[in-house]
Amino acid sequence: MGRIELYKDKSDCCGCEACVNICKRNAIKMQEDEYGFLYPQIDSSLCVECGQCKKVCSYQNENTEFNEPLLAEAATVTDREICLKSASGGIFAALAKKILQEGGRVYGCAFTYKDGVLYPEHVRVQSENDLTRLQGSKYVQSKMGSIYKNVKEDLEEGRVVLFSGTPCQIDALNSYLKNREKNNLFTVDIICHGTPSAKLFAEYLKHIAKNINGKIVDFRFRDKSGGWGLKGSVIYQDKMDKLRKKTLPIQLSSYYALFLDSETYREKCVKKSVVYTRTSCVFIFILPFSNLAIQGYNFHLAFLYRNENSDKLLLFFF
Repeated sequence: MGRIELYKDKSDCCGCEACVNICKRNAIKMQEDEYGFLYPQIDSSLCVECGQCKKVCSYQNENTEFNEPLLAEAATVTDREICLKSASGGIFAALAKKILQEGGRVYGCAFTYKDGVLYPEHVRVQSENDLTRLQGSKYVQSKMGSIYKNVKEDLEEGRVVLFSGTPCQIDALNSYLKNREKNNLFTVDIICHGTPSAKLFAEYLKHIAKNINGKIVDFRFRDKSGGWGLKGSVIYQDKMDKLRKKTLPIQLSSYYALFLDSETYREKCVKKSVVYTRTSCVFIFILPFSNLAIQGYNFHLAFLYRNENSDKLLLFFF
């Protein structure tokens, strides 16, 4: 048997980590490249060349069947507190809250404080008290770890699962689960045009921390405290250990500028995102939408979308 080659070019890998999760020999580890993007590497001393890592790769074995919308509606949550903590209409938080109340589990990207740096990674939430960790947009690629295994375990135990992520992460989860029963699985898919690396984001935070002379403990890519729109904010500790907040206008942020100009994405993200917006069969889509003024407030809405090849409702968050 020939040695397994996970990808020939970096554009063939989205970093979803499905291959890491499927390998029963733990022969695959994710390693950073010079830009901080994670790519799988096989330990040949552990690999038995079963080929499961190649079969599970939905990114390379793509479904090119295009889907059409059958139904579209717009909505936002009526709970203003939930809405303000969310990046858009707050529908994800409302769905997650309902599932948690019924004993289910919710998965999504959260910032974890590691080695003095906020690190984006997918986590499992089972309490409403922890739900705020998953709220809000995070314009950076998250580490998946063994998250697909955790979802599989929850489903096998009969729990309802709500899983949020980028299109390639949702696709990877479905591929990992294969033909297993998925009636209890609901997926929230953001329409993603590309992700910067966690390394770049960490360097950006270090730059901010140096300028404000403090330790950053939280970051929000969409801060609504001064109104709706695209502006960030950091929560940091000053030299007296007092928590303070600093707003970050996107016009003054190199990270936002490079992100919006598609300069810091993983290779081929833009090309692949176009395919995913037309082929995905998830429960919910999310993407920014124009504001709507209602009773003196500016709201970002949720766009409900029924996919022709799915018996579940799709929802675009705005």
